[in-house]
Amino acid sequence: MRATLVAGLCLTAFPACAPAQERSTTSSSVVAAARADTTTLAIPAPTGFVDDFAHVLSTDDIAALDTLVREVRAKSHGEIAIVTLPSLDGQPIRDVAMRIRNDWGVGYKGAPGDPATNTGVVILLAPNDRKVWIGTADGARAFLPDSNATRIARLMTPDFEAGHYGAGLRLGVAAVARTFARRFHFTLTTADSTASITQ
Repeated sequence: MRATLVAGLCLTAFPACAPAQERSTTSSSVVAAARADTTTLAIPAPTGFVDDFAHVLSTDDIAALDTLVREVRAKSHGEIAIVTLPSLDGQPIRDVAMRIRNDWGVGYKGAPGDPATNTGVVILLAPNDRKVWIGTADGARAFLPDSNATRIARLMTPDFEAGHYGAGLRLGVAAVARTFARRFHFTLTTADSTASITQ
């Protein structure tokens, strides 16, 4: 029987990653414990917006993803971190994504009231574990709701299952970028038109 790719979607406040009914009871000690549990997994320091530690992306894929993420950042202050890790070493993918988000500081730190504050998104792919996770920070949650994130995960999954990781990420990241473009009223010049996700 063929294994299927697990698409995890953390669409609450990123540090909590709890279902809605549990969100109010998630304490800082629980978050700290989750971070402690992932310390055994070595995550290299970031080198840019696209960190292909699993070595599954071509140089063209990396360049295209980096160009798109930089355009989003330049036009909205939104930050998208794309990370591939070969394996999670048994760690929950949401906890690893949370650690990346917290340790790397993904998300613009704007002034109070700035709509771009904390609009970070982490897209984490672990190809050997057949898992992908889209994590959103508080500021991005309002314009990247569950329904859109689910469509994005479904958009990427066929390429991932076929081993076409670059193609899947290019479609998914373009779709995430379009949510930023709609929220901050700008036009993308680098996004793949086939990745359009309607609300």
